[in-house]
Amino acid sequence: MSQRIAVILGAGPGAGAGIARAFSKTHNVALLSRNPATLSKTQSSLPSTSTSHPFPADASDPASISSAWEAIKSHWPEGTIDVAIFNAPGGGFSPGGFLSKTPEHLERGLKAGVLGAFAFAQLFLKEAKEGTLIFTGATAALRGGANFSTLSPDKFALRSLSQTLAREFGPKNIHVAHTIIDGLIDTDRVASFAGEAKEADGRISPDEIGKAYVYLHEQARSAWTQELDLRPFTEKF
Repeated sequence: MSQRIAVILGAGPGAGAGIARAFSKTHNVALLSRNPATLSKTQSSLPSTSTSHPFPADASDPASISSAWEAIKSHWPEGTIDVAIFNAPGGGFSPGGFLSKTPEHLERGLKAGVLGAFAFAQLFLKEAKEGTLIFTGATAALRGGANFSTLSPDKFALRSLSQTLAREFGPKNIHVAHTIIDGLIDTDRVASFAGEAKEADGRISPDEIGKAYVYLHEQARSAWTQELDLRPFTEKF
C-alpha cells in the first residue's frame, strides 16, 4: 500500500463513505467523525484489501480536529497526507422558519461548517508541499432558500473560504476545490424521509461522488478545477 494518506472529516455513510471507498484504492484512509457507530459503518463498507483507520473528531471543535490530526500522523508515521477532504454537514438539513430558529442554531452550524473547515484547512496547509484540499458544499452555497436560514450562511462562508485558499495556495502547488452537491444523495437516511427515488439514478450516488473527488485530485495542475457541481440528470437547476 502507498504511504499516501487521505483524510476525510465527515466520513458518514453517504458521500463520506463513497469518497473513502474511492480513495482506498490508492491511499491509506483516515476516517474522521464524532460518531463511533458512523465510523464503524463506513469502515466496514471499504474493500477488505484497503487500509483505513477511524479517528474520533468533532467538526465543531478545532482542538478535537487537531488531536485527530496528530493521531493520524502517529498511526502512519511514514505516511504523507496529500488529500484532505472536509465533508462535514455544517448546519445540516434542518429546514424551519426563520422565527423558529435561535442564534444558537446558527452558531452551531457556523462552528461545524466554517470554524471546523478553517481549522482543518490550516492543519493540512501548514504541512503540505503539494496535494489536494476539497470542501464539500451544497446548493445552499449559491442561493439561500426559504426556511434554510441556518444552513445557507455556513455554506456561503465555506465556498468563500475555498476561493480565498485556492487563490493563496494554488501558486504554492496545492489544489483547493469546492464541490456543489446539488441534489439528494442516494442513502437510506434520505429514503427514510423522502421515499424512494422516482427514477433510476435520480439521486446522487455516493460512489460517483467519490470518483469525482479522485478526478479532482488527479487533475494536472495546468488545468485545475476550483468548483465542481454534481447533480442527477433529473435535477432542475
